[in-house]
Amino acid sequence: MRKQNAIFASELASISALEIEDSPLRLALAEAYRSNDPSLPLWRSETTLFVEELASRLYGTLTEGNLREAMRTADIFLSIGILFTTLQARKRPEDFLDALKELGIGGLSETTARLVRICGSLPADATISEEPLDEARQNNEVAMACAEKNSAFSALAYILQVICTRVVLEKKLQLGKWILSNTPSGRMILADPCTYLGGDTLDAEEILSLVVPVELGLLARLPRFEEPSATGSKEVWTTSDLSSFQVTAAKFSEVSHALQTLTNRIPADLRNALGQDWLQEKVRIVVARPRRSKKHKSEKPESARSLLL
Repeated sequence: MRKQNAIFASELASISALEIEDSPLRLALAEAYRSNDPSLPLWRSETTLFVEELASRLYGTLTEGNLREAMRTADIFLSIGILFTTLQARKRPEDFLDALKELGIGGLSETTARLVRICGSLPADATISEEPLDEARQNNEVAMACAEKNSAFSALAYILQVICTRVVLEKKLQLGKWILSNTPSGRMILADPCTYLGGDTLDAEEILSLVVPVELGLLARLPRFEEPSATGSKEVWTTSDLSSFQVTAAKFSEVSHALQTLTNRIPADLRNALGQDWLQEKVRIVVARPRRSKKHKSEKPESARSLLL
């Protein structure tokens, strides 16, 4: 999945930059008509059946308006299959026709459905839960979002973006679960999430924001969700409060060593979820200025020359 995710990410920019007035499906059918392809009548017939199936599934009745809207949706869905099949091609009408010849209408539909199912199989947020994902609901949400796009190009760009984002999020969730089970601070949160998170919801990003600084010695202890302030009132922490730390050079060296120790303990396939540049992004070295000694009033100030020497 990591290699596939990298391919998706690399293709996302090129897909988003494309501007073609007509859809890949229509361009493929037009090219088939121009070249007098014998399969054209079959593809048209299968496309018509696909449109009717979509109209029945989405709207229940085959009215003219529903069929027209289903035709637009079918055009996007089948064109997504063509575009994904021709990711490495030059995306000419001839390339689109080759994809249609290779997969047929049914194969193009299945290609798009497979991409939607990949989206639905991945977590949509950072909540750690023992409940299984509602993949059917997530599949439907992604499919409907694609249907609302202006073109297959923007719809495929959306799908690839969702996959890239959710693959990263899935690793972060797995790392959050590992942190809860394998660190003292994580076990404290797991035992009493209300005290440290302000509720029963276990958010992986919040957990990492709390636990990692404690494990690295940047925080002396886990901050409670509500900390008493100097005035006696309750102050609620936010993740932005834990987004950056200022330390001396000596402390930075200690934190760097502690981070390496923690990273070595984390399973290899989850280490990237912590962030390769965590130390550089979160911790800044502050150089302490030497204190100036107080001089007696009668003492003369040093000359500029003596300071330079």
